[in-house]
Amino acid sequence: MPDVVLLGELLLALVALAVLLPVLGLLVRRLWLSFGGRVFDCSARLTIPGRGSGWMLGTARYAGDRFEWFRTFSLSFRPRVVLERSRLVVAVVRDPEPPEARDLLGGQIVAELGPPHAGTALAMDRDHLTAFHSWTEAGAPGDPYRA
Repeated sequence: MPDVVLLGELLLALVALAVLLPVLGLLVRRLWLSFGGRVFDCSARLTIPGRGSGWMLGTARYAGDRFEWFRTFSLSFRPRVVLERSRLVVAVVRDPEPPEARDLLGGQIVAELGPPHAGTALAMDRDHLTAFHSWTEAGAPGDPYRA
């Protein structure tokens, strides 16, 4: 009988470890991302030929002249999307349509990107969208003005 109890306790410990390790990994990843700059919630809709499209929850940060987007529920330390400021154009800013609003966090606004990133859209709250607009229009000293 003691062997069965010991085996049950060992199995319970393994299940608890299997549940807690990914959660701990996500927390460590979020902390690591924040060391590279301030991170914020940003959903993305990526249109990838042959793979469809849909809204994905994510985290974004600015890294110099790059906008980096990471999936929320991923253990990867690499950004899923990297957008260069010099090639980034916001084509349309709009409120989410009713079907989209179900997939987005409350209060997010959609920014559809223009070429060469046509088909990609980002959704973030109003304050971060204002910062995103400012960041896309700004540049390093000596860079040509972008309207």
